[in-house]
Formats: sequence, structure tokens, C-alpha cells
Amino acid sequence: EVEISDPANAKSCIWSFGIILLELCLGQRLYGTQPVSVPMSTSVRCLRLNVRSALDILLRQNGLDQDERLKRNTTQFFLPIIRKCLNVQVQD
Repeated sequence: EVEISDPANAKSCIWSFGIILLELCLGQRLYGTQPVSVPMSTSVRCLRLNVRSALDILLRQNGLDQDERLKRNTTQFFLPIIRKCLNVQVQD
């Protein structure tokens, strides 16, 4: 939303927090130097697929769905929080 000139709101801040928390758990940036259209298209794709959380799609899209770092105890603790932050169903 912020990338397309809409003002930040609670939902966009929570989404950003989820992305940052995931990046901290993985020790790398998800999007790096990719253009803004990549994360935006992921959000739109999640809405079209009617998924609850974008976490699994983000991990697959970045080749991280089988990453060993996801199995660490610390990461396992944070994954439910990250999943909720990346909820694409705005009414929740």
C-alpha cells in the first residue's frame, strides 16, 4: 500500500513487522534488490488464491520453503507470529 502512495496504516505496519521478523529469523532479506513490483505481486497473488497467510508463498517464491533455518527452535517460536502478521485477509 505504501509503495503505491497510499498512507501507511496498522495493517501495512503489521505486514512490514512480519517481513522484518522473518528476515531476522532467516538472516537474509527476502526481496533484496528486486523491484517493488515483486512483493506487490505476491500480495495480489495471495488475495487471488484466497490464502489466509502469505508466509508459505513467500518462502516458496524465494526458494526458502525447505530451508534448514526454519527448523531452528527460535524460528519455530516466531513462525506463528509471522504467519499472523502476514495474514492477507484484512477483516481478520
